[in-house]
Amino acid sequence: MVKSCRRLVQLELKSCRISHPDVSFEQILLLAAAVLESPSLRKLDIVDCPKLGPKSITHLCEALKDTGVTHLSLEGVDLRNEGLKSLTQLLRDRDAAGHRIKALSLEGSIFHDRSTVATDEAPMMATTEPMQDIVWKDFVSVACQTLESLDLSRNQLSRAGQISDLANGISSRKSPCRLLALLLSNNPIGDSGMDILCQGLKRNRTMVLLACAECELSAQSSHFLTDALRSNPSLQRLYLYGNKEWDRTSTNNNEEWKYW
Repeated sequence: MVKSCRRLVQLELKSCRISHPDVSFEQILLLAAAVLESPSLRKLDIVDCPKLGPKSITHLCEALKDTGVTHLSLEGVDLRNEGLKSLTQLLRDRDAAGHRIKALSLEGSIFHDRSTVATDEAPMMATTEPMQDIVWKDFVSVACQTLESLDLSRNQLSRAGQISDLANGISSRKSPCRLLALLLSNNPIGDSGMDILCQGLKRNRTMVLLACAECELSAQSSHFLTDALRSNPSLQRLYLYGNKEWDRTSTNNNEEWKYW
């Protein structure tokens, strides 16, 4: 990690990817310092580092406030409430400063089972802390207003309240939505969740891509989507592969539907 941080500064890299199951809190502090000294860095990916918890993420977010990073991935880490709060504040601060983060991936980092994983920060601490609704709601609201791309794949999104917050965030009714792409694949959203999400899609005027692959959808969801597309002038791509009993004949032939 020390060598990687030195290279990040010396070579003026535009992108950096950190992926290792044993990355520690101390190493993240080194990375945060290196990020501050790397004005050319635009893309930072921290992937599959399960020992990283909210304390690490909070320190990293503090460092990212004064950088040019526009694309951030925190995949397979343990955000919890504290980490998601820090991330929400980072998005808010960067937007206020006029240097928004454009793309954020939190795949497998919010709603998940961490009962068998102890973070490097607190190995004896219980790891089943539930995400607070108010923390999630605030994050979704800020993310939809500031980001262009949001990846929430593999997060066990299923509760009506969680999906409803997303629907409100993309609806553009209360606050302008900037999202162009929303990725929700590998979440057990189901037909009931898709019905809720489509209520927001009807009022959205920015999104061009929605990914709901392997979300336990049936043919019933095609009717919800078709109805939403009649009111949505922007949506162009839908990724729907891996869903059971999907009936393509029920889609709106006047829209561009893509299956991968």
